[in-house]
Amino acid sequence: MNPKQRRKKILVLVALLLALLLLALGLWYFLARGQLPIPQVPPDKGINPPSYLYSITGAGGNKLLRPLGVAVGRNNLVYVTDSANSRIEVFTSPGRFLFAFNKVGKEKLLLPVYVAINGDDELFVTDRGRKKCYVFDLEGKYLRTIAGPPKPAKKSLHNWAPTAMTFDGGGNLYVTDILVQHRVLVYDKQGKLRFQFGRKGELDKPSTNPSTAGRFWFPNGITLDNRGNIFVADSNNRRLQVYDREGKFVRFLSTLGLPRGVKFYDVGELMVVDTLGHQVGIYDKKGNNLAVFGQNGTGLGEFQFPNDISIGPDKKIYVVDTYNDRVQVWGFRPEIPKALKPYIPPPWCCLVPLLLLPLLLLLRRKKYLATDDFLELIVENERLELIDGKKIIVMEQTYERFKHVEQDDMLMGEILETEDYDEADARDFMEQYQIDEYEARILSMTHRKKYLLSEDPDLRRISTALGVETLNYEEFVERFEEREEE
Repeated sequence: MNPKQRRKKILVLVALLLALLLLALGLWYFLARGQLPIPQVPPDKGINPPSYLYSITGAGGNKLLRPLGVAVGRNNLVYVTDSANSRIEVFTSPGRFLFAFNKVGKEKLLLPVYVAINGDDELFVTDRGRKKCYVFDLEGKYLRTIAGPPKPAKKSLHNWAPTAMTFDGGGNLYVTDILVQHRVLVYDKQGKLRFQFGRKGELDKPSTNPSTAGRFWFPNGITLDNRGNIFVADSNNRRLQVYDREGKFVRFLSTLGLPRGVKFYDVGELMVVDTLGHQVGIYDKKGNNLAVFGQNGTGLGEFQFPNDISIGPDKKIYVVDTYNDRVQVWGFRPEIPKALKPYIPPPWCCLVPLLLLPLLLLLRRKKYLATDDFLELIVENERLELIDGKKIIVMEQTYERFKHVEQDDMLMGEILETEDYDEADARDFMEQYQIDEYEARILSMTHRKKYLLSEDPDLRRISTALGVETLNYEEFVERFEEREEE
């Protein structure tokens, strides 16, 4: 390490010490003056919002374009309606594209909107362009079409536009219709209409007046609670309507913005996608807002007109970010929290940040796991100085390949370090993500580090899902070239 780098590290450590002292002072002020606010969580009855994990976008000819609906099966596969490409795309939970389909007998999907999966692992797709509801198996094979509602006076048999769907434990299908009647239809497992409720009714402004019950204006999302109550997003009237299992009105729930997709995360947490607010609200069954996550934008964790939501068997939250052409994946860490309770720590807690200083000194060198393709670009572009002085971890075979490479009196054998991988972890990754042995070994080492340096998009995507920051060659150069210039 040259004197310039040594001085720079000393300055960084001094800055960290000052930051810890300021943190201790702030904690003391908090203890003396009161509690700090918790962003986006209403006081006394909120929960911590989930965290953004990663996004599913597809790539190349399989890239999502204006997705609208999402459903996650018990197989943990993610089914997405790609409305602009008129197809259903299927991904693994970490976001690897598997296959797509659009054939419906002799026809093809035209404008798929929502998807839902019943207890028999059948995939239901509503097609607003065809004004039909199709049923497929989970491999994309067409099975049948759900018949339209009974023919009303002067209306054709198929004069409906099925939209969002859900199922109860008995296999009954609940589907919203937005074409003429603006209603909810309930079919039994054999596809026979059991009953329907609701009628077309536009309101001048959001209202919870009982006299407006049963009036819908473009109902979209629909879901059931554990008692069979039916929660319907009365989208353009900007409210939720709740009905019992027989279709009798129970109450209204007021929500933020314009509600679309709705889904219960747990027994008491109802998640509502607000398409105009570009966010997702979390409510209890009484309509109290517990938390909000997301905001308007194009960055990570930001939405542009989100439309639907699904909860996977792994309890991850999948939100369709329509105008950003992706499905965002969120999750509670480590589990869904309970209601927050006020807590005042003892005064000696203000000294706790100072105890972190020795740990920071021990961990001042970050570990980077590098793959062959990344190191090839380092050597090809003669940028060995960018990894000099950093703790670069590689597999044994990678070390043997590069250890004799030398540039400007820098020998890669003196820069690179090797570590053993965990064979049990590698086997688990091979089974879970269906990857080869080399990729599995890399992942078994990666998930114990904070950074992965690689050009492989699949490795980067899975590592991101594991909470590891990934950098390709261009990102690495951009980050550390700026630091060298400083």
